[in-house]
Amino acid sequence: KEDTAYITYREGESLGLNPFQIIPSLDLDDKGNVTTDKIQDITDFVGVHYKRMDSLNDLEMASIRKIVELYYTFFNQKDFIHSFHHFIKFVEQHHKKFYVELEIEDSFLPSKEFIFLLKEFGESGVYGNLYSNADNAILDELDKKKIIIFELDKIKGNQLLLIVMLQLIGSTIQKVVWSDKTTRGRVWFDEVAEVLQWGGMLRRLQWYYQAIRKQEGAITIILQSVAQFPNNELSSSIIDNTKILYVLTSDNYKPIQDRFNLSQHAFYQMSSLQSDFNSKRKYSEIFIRRGKKT
Repeated sequence: KEDTAYITYREGESLGLNPFQIIPSLDLDDKGNVTTDKIQDITDFVGVHYKRMDSLNDLEMASIRKIVELYYTFFNQKDFIHSFHHFIKFVEQHHKKFYVELEIEDSFLPSKEFIFLLKEFGESGVYGNLYSNADNAILDELDKKKIIIFELDKIKGNQLLLIVMLQLIGSTIQKVVWSDKTTRGRVWFDEVAEVLQWGGMLRRLQWYYQAIRKQEGAITIILQSVAQFPNNELSSSIIDNTKILYVLTSDNYKPIQDRFNLSQHAFYQMSSLQSDFNSKRKYSEIFIRRGKKT
């Protein structure tokens, strides 16, 4: 238990996470300034809450980054408790002034639309509870854990909450897995078949697959059937970046052969898999392809 963190969402409760809060050992440079990585992380975080299912364009990204930089510059007092609620209030109260100072045109980032959508996550918003009373106690302890579990089952039908949690997972991976170069981090996605049908989830997974290789990490998706993988460019990119394929016994191996472009020999190997859980010596055979070798 002491080595594991379990994070889930319960209706009406706070996530207990505060991505805005500064962790000095991770988020400040040698001069005590907020790092560019932290600024970009929060820019992405705010962007997800603003654009929801879509990606930020270059003008929106640059505008939000300028606002985030100003926020941390303006509130740079030692031990100040930064938070999403506080950031939203800051934007609502001062946007007219800093839009001029930062040379942000309303055509770059429509201020009324930006504030209106963010306020759903403010103190009195419909999702205000998500970031209430978030003292970052969980995030502060995550780097001490060997296993971190994000349980998304309760929100798999809510795409907005799902993408918020995926953003938090991404922040956690960056802080815990990528910041520690001495340990090889492993990321597992299990029971995600239903949400894979949504393009936003696939785009996130594709990004994880491409980025984690540069960090000497490993990522795995567990599926009951290859048919749970939508047949599109995003899935194809993930398959192309899959270096090891594990296959357990199944009734039909032809879809696997087709999707992963396996040889006929590999198909015969999979077809010969056997399992026996009733005899005295129980066993289960597995097919493994590493690179082009089976």
